[in-house]
This record gives sequence, C-alpha cells and structure tokens, in this order.
Amino acid sequence: MILGNILAGPFLALLGTHGTYLVVALAFLAASGFVIKLPGLSIAAWLKETLGQIQNGSFKPTGGNHIGFELKKEFIEGLKFIKEHRNISQSIFYLAMSQTLIASLSVIAPGFADRVMHVQSVDVSFLVMLPAALGMVIGALVLGQFFVKYNKFLLIRFGIVASGVILMVFSRVDLLASTFSQPATLVGFWILILLGAGNAFLDVPANTLLQEGTNERIRSRVYGVLT
Repeated sequence: MILGNILAGPFLALLGTHGTYLVVALAFLAASGFVIKLPGLSIAAWLKETLGQIQNGSFKPTGGNHIGFELKKEFIEGLKFIKEHRNISQSIFYLAMSQTLIASLSVIAPGFADRVMHVQSVDVSFLVMLPAALGMVIGALVLGQFFVKYNKFLLIRFGIVASGVILMVFSRVDLLASTFSQPATLVGFWILILLGAGNAFLDVPANTLLQEGTNERIRSRVYGVLT
C-alpha cells in the first residue's frame, strides 16, 4: 500500500490517468495469479466442481461445499479468536489505527500539498508519502536495534502519542517554514519522516504481538479480519 502511494505520482505523470488505471488492473490480475498458486487453495478444482454441480442441478449456494460458506466460516473463526484473546484484539485495534493513519494521510495529502506546501498533486507521492515510508523504515530499524526488550504495549502507546503530536505539528508546517525561513517542502519532509517513525512504534510492536499470540492455523484468519 505504501509503495503504491509512492509510485502513484510518477505513474500519473508518465502514463496519465487511463494508463495508471491499466497498470493497477494488471497488478490485480498478477496478484490473482499468485493467489491461485498458493498451496492448499485449489481454485481451479473448485471452479470445475462447481460448474459440474450447476450443470447436473446439484449445486447448493448455501451448502458446505460452497466457497462463500468456507470464507464465512473462517472469518467467524478468526473473529471469535480475537474476542477471546485480549492481547490480539488490542493488536488488531492498533494495526487498524495505523492503517487508518496511512490511508487518511494519502487522502488529505494532495489538497494539503497544493494549498499549504504549494506543490503539484503528482509530486505528492514523493514529497509526502516517500518521507513517511522512509520514517517507518528508520523507526523499524531503531526498534529492532534498541527496543527489543521493552514492553510492547508501552511502545505502542508512545507511538500513538508521538504520531498524534507530530501530525498536529505537520498541520502547521507553513507557520514553521516561515518561522525558520525554510521552504515548506523541506520542513514538511522532515516532519513526515518523524511521523513515519512514530507510526512504526505503533505498527511493529502490534504486528509482533499478533504473530506471537497466534499459531499458523489461525493467523491467516486473524489477519483476514483485520483486512
């Protein structure tokens, strides 16, 4: 998702709107091909069986052999597991918050960059999303080197507070730029690196808690609920 936000501007500049939509469509097509190759997921066999049942009149949409039934069953199983394990439910909440922050930033970035930072919309991906992504990488590296033994919930709370404070500071980037006599793009760039690092303190420990608290069988169902 982050990589897509970074590359959106260059694709729009080089290919235009229609070309960019075509690239996205091809990316989804490629992703579906990779999904079909996943072990234990025989979509081709299911399609063949379902078409055969439709032809002979034995197909039952609500039956246990229907893929929708299986998806619903796995989703409910993941949801039940989350409700029964407080650490997992908290991690899901924090990860959803992290994804919401990234999504909100990508939505408001074009208008904010145009009105406050005075840059074109196609440059937003490099001037806004790139430094945020770079900050997340730096934050993840710092966490891995210096904060491995710290309480993960404490790190998450720090990440939430830090991200909130930095986001409020970012809203006044034009004032800071005029105060320090620096270009708004430069000031915003460094603030967004800090924002990405703060978000890493939320995202990385929450992901770690989720993976440590789930086994291989249930983990995909839990992540499915998060999605």
